[in-house]
Amino acid sequence: MQPYPAWKMNIVIFIAIAAMVGGYSFWQVQRAYRQFVENSREHARVVAAVVELALEDLPQAARGPADEDSQAGRSVARLLEGLSRLPGIARVDLLDLPQAALNAESGIQTRLFLTEGRRVTETRIPLAGRTLVISLPAAHFTKRIQQMKGEFLLFAFCILLFGSISTWWLYRTQQQRILEAREFEQRIAKQHEEAALGRAAATIAHEIRNPLNAIGMGLQRLEMEAAGLEPEHLGLVAGMREAVARSNAIVSDLKCYVGDYRPTLQLVDVAGVLGEVTRLYGPQCAAAGIAVNSAIEAGVEIEGDTRLLGQLFENLWKNAVEAQPKGGRIAVSCEVRQNICRLVMENDGFMLGSGESGNIFEPYFTTKTQGTGLGLAISKKIVEAHGGRIIRQSAAQAQVFRLVIDLPVRQNAPLATKGGKIQRPIR
Repeated sequence: MQPYPAWKMNIVIFIAIAAMVGGYSFWQVQRAYRQFVENSREHARVVAAVVELALEDLPQAARGPADEDSQAGRSVARLLEGLSRLPGIARVDLLDLPQAALNAESGIQTRLFLTEGRRVTETRIPLAGRTLVISLPAAHFTKRIQQMKGEFLLFAFCILLFGSISTWWLYRTQQQRILEAREFEQRIAKQHEEAALGRAAATIAHEIRNPLNAIGMGLQRLEMEAAGLEPEHLGLVAGMREAVARSNAIVSDLKCYVGDYRPTLQLVDVAGVLGEVTRLYGPQCAAAGIAVNSAIEAGVEIEGDTRLLGQLFENLWKNAVEAQPKGGRIAVSCEVRQNICRLVMENDGFMLGSGESGNIFEPYFTTKTQGTGLGLAISKKIVEAHGGRIIRQSAAQAQVFRLVIDLPVRQNAPLATKGGKIQRPIR
């Protein structure tokens, strides 16, 4: 059972926090509303007490419903108008309501609403058979509510921003950890595979190579001493010798791949080593109709192993020549930039698709009928043993194979590989 991803847990946590903050903010708004309504009701009671005391000073006839044109009605109107002009009071009215309405509104009622473009609280209090309507301004309450909403939105935005950033960071970190774990598992699996391959190669070399050498020497002696053989039989012997040589080469390549790469450091003339390999394959290129274009800086020297670098360049040339049996071209360039020696090699005849081209450095991957699939794998290990890298780079032209090799000019701590492990060479 795999653990629940941390970034998903982070999302759940922040959703829960946002829900709690939203619930708390809603409760605070409702609490502020109830408190404001209660304060408005208390203020209305004070105003109602003042009105009630003023009505008690009026004649008995003015306490009940009266005509506004009467003296009592004018006295009540002046009283209400004076109260309405007081600070903190929007309006005070004394309304004559039917008996049914009075019974329905026997209790004190307070509500918040918008009138004449402003917020007010209206409190209705039964008084002397009438209904006293007291309206108090609610602008400060509305402003406070808007402030609370703004604070909530700002806090919610901060939570959302922090949650998004932390979730993204957790997701990237977890993906990186998963990738590193997979790469580590692949390296371990490759080390086990190459260790088993090394034991198999040692067994093959011991059990098969000696018989192959004996068969090869016997066939060579037979070919040299049996002058009476027919040409057909001589051709058969020559074919058998080629088969023995090919089998011996497979065993050699296998031992070479699983072998220990420890460069013996010395100054290597890259142009000289490449020139020797180019001259070695010159006749084959001319016979196959392959044009060679070489652009190598003279005097390029790096710290490396002459034998291993020669094997590297020979593997690359061999692959390039064998990929173009019907002619083509090979372009080689070498230059030094910022303490890095970059070798670029191009050749025609590359027919692999994008899905297969990523496996060219894997052992045993080959498209040749008689290939072992170890040439580029060995080349990669040689480059990595020198602290460099080798990559296939996409070319502008179709069916063009382009390899880029970067080798350090100076090696402070050269590395060697054995069975997929990185080791420091023994000086």
